[in-house]
Amino acid sequence: MKVKNEDIVQIKALDCLRHYYPDIASATIHIANERKTTHQYGSTLKRMGVKKGVADLFWPKAQKNFHGLWIEVKTDKGRLSIEQARFIDETSKDGYFACVCFGAQDVVDTVCSYFGVPIVQVL
Repeated sequence: MKVKNEDIVQIKALDCLRHYYPDIASATIHIANERKTTHQYGSTLKRMGVKKGVADLFWPKAQKNFHGLWIEVKTDKGRLSIEQARFIDETSKDGYFACVCFGAQDVVDTVCSYFGVPIVQVL
């Protein structure tokens, strides 16, 4: 399986968080919607609850006035799909902090800000 640029961005960000904030990193949930499958298995996954647009990362930890943190990870030049933009909008309305981050440092900055810890530089 080929590693995509967005995968590299996400891995860099999470490696940094694991190094500086292992408790925050261990609470991370990755939503694996990016897989390629056969049509038949894709139908099975949909029946199991997989849906387009769900953000890449989730922290089920309430902070401030938010229920949790959702992040859609993009490269510096990435763009949101319609489904991703809709997911971010809907979850924001439901009381979550939901956003798109462009690059590993943006992910780390957002996570650190959300959890109220000092911002660190991606290694």
